[in-house]
Amino acid sequence: MSFRARLRLFFVLLVIVPMIALAVVLFTLTARSETGKADAGISAGTRTAFALYEDAARAAEPALRRVASDRGLRATLTAREGVDAQLERLVGAAAVDPAREPIAGGAGGSLERFAGRPVLIELHAPGGERIASAGDPTGVAPATAPVAAEGQTLGVLSVSITSADQLARGVQELTGLAVAVYSGDRLLAATAGGLGDRGSLGQTGEPHDVEAANGSEYRARVESIPDPPGPPVELAILQDSSGIDETISDNRLTIAGLLVAFLLLAMLAASGISRALTGQIRTFLDAARRLARGDFAHPVPVTGRDEFAELGREFNSMSSQLETKIEEIERKREELEATIRRVGDALATGLDRDGVVALAVRQAVDAC
Repeated sequence: MSFRARLRLFFVLLVIVPMIALAVVLFTLTARSETGKADAGISAGTRTAFALYEDAARAAEPALRRVASDRGLRATLTAREGVDAQLERLVGAAAVDPAREPIAGGAGGSLERFAGRPVLIELHAPGGERIASAGDPTGVAPATAPVAAEGQTLGVLSVSITSADQLARGVQELTGLAVAVYSGDRLLAATAGGLGDRGSLGQTGEPHDVEAANGSEYRARVESIPDPPGPPVELAILQDSSGIDETISDNRLTIAGLLVAFLLLAMLAASGISRALTGQIRTFLDAARRLARGDFAHPVPVTGRDEFAELGREFNSMSSQLETKIEEIERKREELEATIRRVGDALATGLDRDGVVALAVRQAVDAC
């Protein structure tokens, strides 16, 4: 594998792979963050809905007292005849009351209605079964009280002055979230379209994703409110998921843009570093080839104080020492040639044998 290929492999392992892992983590975190924000808003909306429900139930207490003290109703309850007609009379008589006032408490003016006007009056047996009912069947948040005569409990009377639609619209005004009100499996009111029966919203408790019948997607939380003596009322607080998905998409695009920008900068930096490294290595390679040809006149250029600069200085030092050694060897070779020529000259002059041998030995020792 070439040096350049190794650099590319290191870049992939040290930059691209961690960036991919970082992108996956950030994409997951931004989705969880936005979902968590939505769930926090839904939880706050649920608390507001409960507070509004309690305000409406307290506001119904004066109407409950008026209805419970009605003599005609008490006589009817004692006789156990004509209870429905009496309840209808009470609801109809209250409907003409012209006075208006808002419900007290956190509701402000969002649940304004006829002061004390019963929306729904119901009578339940002590065991819980309904005996009689009159008014709007979607009435919620009732005030309740037992009704007794001559020491005998005749039943439990409940009076509501708030309809499910009014409660849902009031919660939506305060929270900006969609609301659905259920009694058992029956949908009483909803400020969002496409909602079906109670089973389509899933379990109560933690927020979860819900798909309506018309294809709309929501993040929803369902909570049950005990409503004795009748079935419990369930409030569903919903937030449109399209806004959450859009925010998540925008955040992911921003993250992707930043990561791509960083990747481009890293690639430019890596390219520059790669060219610098390969350029320095090429410089050393050219210098080594010049040394192989016996060219010692061009030392390696040295700049900076990094490891490559240190390597360049050592390379130049080695080149200088090698040039000195070669010059010394060349000088010794020339001395040897001169000595051999002197021997030849001596032989040519006809020296005696002993003199020639002594001269040859001396010159050989000098040469060695």
